[in-house]
Amino acid sequence: WEEYGNLNALNPVDNHNFGRSIDIDGVYAVISASGTSQRVYICMNNDSKWEELGSITPSDDPGTVSFGFEVSISGDYIIVGTRDGNAAYLYQKDQNLLNWEEIAIFKPIGSKYGAYGRIVDISGKYIIIADHKDDTYGLNHGLVYVYHYNIGNNSWLFDSYLITNISVSNTKSVSIYDNGFYALALVG
Repeated sequence: WEEYGNLNALNPVDNHNFGRSIDIDGVYAVISASGTSQRVYICMNNDSKWEELGSITPSDDPGTVSFGFEVSISGDYIIVGTRDGNAAYLYQKDQNLLNWEEIAIFKPIGSKYGAYGRIVDISGKYIIIADHKDDTYGLNHGLVYVYHYNIGNNSWLFDSYLITNISVSNTKSVSIYDNGFYALALVG
């Protein structure tokens, strides 16, 4: 491995928690600045040089919930989680390939504890969002929500919960892999 260089937020205010969460897919990288600015930066690798394309912020101004606490990118989609905002935000790349627009805000179904969206991942046509404080299936048991893209109505729909016989309340990460034939989710 060879270091290419450093990426820094253009606005010094954004250096608060800059890099809290990072993900790369193809030539695109997403880097969160979940502190004061509540923004996620989108960068593109162009001839081995990373260039900032811009940033995204939530449409509903979540205040101090740490927008960008967790980020994930897959193809034309970016999913952005919040620390205690009880939401996750989905962005899609437009036809110009340089702008990303918010297309959905995911909220928990019946959760009242405020940890939904702290851990997120996207792969292909599947999204998983964890709520490690949900008590629906036992005290501090937690839930992992699965969403899938429905081609027929061009939207993302709730699919199911991942429920285990062990607590996911201490979950540090979730990961999903979609190869087009099946999806595999890991919770750890």
